[in-house]
Amino acid sequence: MTPVKFIFQEAALYARTFLTHSGLCLLLLGLLSLQSFAQLNGSYTINPALPASATNYPSFALAFQALANQGVNASVSFEVSPGTYTEQLSIGPVSGASQTNQIRFYSASGNAADVIIEYASILTGINYVLQLDGADFFVFEDLSFRALSTSFARLLELDNGADDNVFLNCRFLGQI
Repeated sequence: MTPVKFIFQEAALYARTFLTHSGLCLLLLGLLSLQSFAQLNGSYTINPALPASATNYPSFALAFQALANQGVNASVSFEVSPGTYTEQLSIGPVSGASQTNQIRFYSASGNAADVIIEYASILTGINYVLQLDGADFFVFEDLSFRALSTSFARLLELDNGADDNVFLNCRFLGQI
């Protein structure tokens, strides 16, 4: 019997040793830690000047990741601190999002010129600053989206039935 050691990290499941003998497999678990995260609800901030916490995300990407991983069980809002965020953003359907449980991103100052999300796309297949890929019930308010590339300058891409999304007082700044 020859032990083959590995670490398997799917859904925070850690297996220490995997033994194989005559086609029989024994899985010995060194540690079993199933992590579960509560669905998002209520108010959060996006502020890179503050550390990540239960209520603050330093980037849009981390907020999008939390939405994708955890879903929502009530309306969710993200107050975005003034600044320029150089990020390419894409999100698919969010579990729990609905007409009642909308997901809102808005400028803390109420001025779209104060929050700029920008990106320089370099390939045709990922030519966007913001992509809603089947994502529904998002509200973007008082934000600016800026494409930095001259060849690949798509600002917004709505794919795979993304609908019921709202853009209020947003600026879309691209190359002509």
